[in-house]
Amino acid sequence: MEIHADFLGFYNAPDSTGETRFKCITDVFLRQNIPIERLKGYCFDGASNMSGQFSGVQARLKEVCSDSLFVNCANHSLDLVLQEVGREVSLVAETLNFVQGIATVIRESSKRKELYVSMFGCDDVVNILTICPTR
Repeated sequence: MEIHADFLGFYNAPDSTGETRFKCITDVFLRQNIPIERLKGYCFDGASNMSGQFSGVQARLKEVCSDSLFVNCANHSLDLVLQEVGREVSLVAETLNFVQGIATVIRESSKRKELYVSMFGCDDVVNILTICPTR
């Protein structure tokens, strides 16, 4: 068996229930003309609408694809742990706030962006990203 991954797009669901998310996923498979029975694995965060064992998306997918495998997303959990550490350990929290502040100061001024480009030799600075926390 060969593993194949493709980005299929962003989809706007009317709500975040497991049932609605499951319908969106099955609709994507249908529109892409991919038999959903070919789905072998999927990974979601720990939210009950996605990972719930009775009515979450993973439970619904398991009903349709009995030989598929669900894996809980370790990256999401790690990010949440690191955020908690960032809040509880003052040195980490202060450092992250400092970095966030620098990004904001540079991003909000075209003069400071030009200075940033000249100091670091960047040719194409579209935007300086700020820290984006997991919900």
